[in-house]
Amino acid sequence: NADLKQQLESSSTLISRYKKEWKRKAAEMREVVYLILGYRVDFLPSGSVRFTSMYAADADQNFVFTSGDANEGIMSLSGGGSKSFLKGLSNDIRYWVQEQGSIPGFMAHITMHSFEERQK
Repeated sequence: NADLKQQLESSSTLISRYKKEWKRKAAEMREVVYLILGYRVDFLPSGSVRFTSMYAADADQNFVFTSGDANEGIMSLSGGGSKSFLKGLSNDIRYWVQEQGSIPGFMAHITMHSFEERQK
């Protein structure tokens, strides 16, 4: 019985260490993605994923990706933006996502556009 108790304590300690290391590595990965790709990635309790660009005009301006019915992807913008930004965004979504079928291309385009706007 004491042997079993010792194994249980040892397993609990090991699991705790794994959780701490996983949390540290996940935070490190988030920081690397932010520094290299320019997007802060947040996993939301709803299962959605929020991407916030380091070049966004407002800190609350971000894209939220959700998996809908039949595993269809849903992308939404939160935080809004100027009318010209939103109009351009509509055209960009049509071109990059609908015509080219490339969400990575769309995100890269938004990064470059936002970067250039910040340089003005």
